[in-house]
Amino acid sequence: MTRSHLSRRFRAVHLLVVAAVAVTACIPPEGGLDLDDVAGHWLLDSGRVLGEPFPFVEGHRITLSLGGDGTLRGRSTCNSYAADYQLVAGIFDLGAELAATAMLCEPAVMAAEEALFRALPTLERAALDEGRLVLDSDDAVLAFTPLEVLDASLLEGEWAVTGYGEGNAAREIEGEPTLVFAPDGEVSGDTGCRPFTAALAVVGDEAFATEIETTAECGDGPTTQDEHILDVLGSGFVVEGSGDTVQFTAQGGRYLTATRH
Repeated sequence: MTRSHLSRRFRAVHLLVVAAVAVTACIPPEGGLDLDDVAGHWLLDSGRVLGEPFPFVEGHRITLSLGGDGTLRGRSTCNSYAADYQLVAGIFDLGAELAATAMLCEPAVMAAEEALFRALPTLERAALDEGRLVLDSDDAVLAFTPLEVLDASLLEGEWAVTGYGEGNAAREIEGEPTLVFAPDGEVSGDTGCRPFTAALAVVGDEAFATEIETTAECGDGPTTQDEHILDVLGSGFVVEGSGDTVQFTAQGGRYLTATRH
């Protein structure tokens, strides 16, 4: 066999090997997680980004809600975000650019948010480890614990707002602010300054008062209290405590305490 024939034969074999490797690289590994395996609501509890520990900020949760339809959304310390994703046999891919609200917060809070947004597009793999969801790549690893969905029926009824504040700073209540949660998802009440109505939405363990409408101006009433109550309800809150006394806590540690009438 001549040198040119050997050369042509070598090139043909080489091309077959390359083609086989390319096809193998496109086939996802057997087993592994798919969309239905991870669908649910998750809370980020540990992570690393570019070799550095994730910069958590106390009082500012990071959540991830994964839909079985390939959509995701969550809370990113300061803002909310959404995107599409794919998960086939454990291979994770953020299919589009993240969309996020654009509220500004304190520098440390924004730094945590930026770390999240830096990590998410790089993630390549998904696994479950003793009930925790781990998303990782060579550049980042994010680990999440599952969140239980809030049972909104536990809020139904009328509540007296007995306190409000942020962190360890409590404020004294003025007037008689109330909250009423109806079975049909309507929220109404009075801030101690003016009445309001809204609709209640639940995402994971958080509740949000949406479409808030007020029917009057505060005038000489307690405007700081009014703004705080509507802000906690509208920005989203988790319910802490049980029975007839609860605390509604929003991002950053802002809270309302309430007692059932």
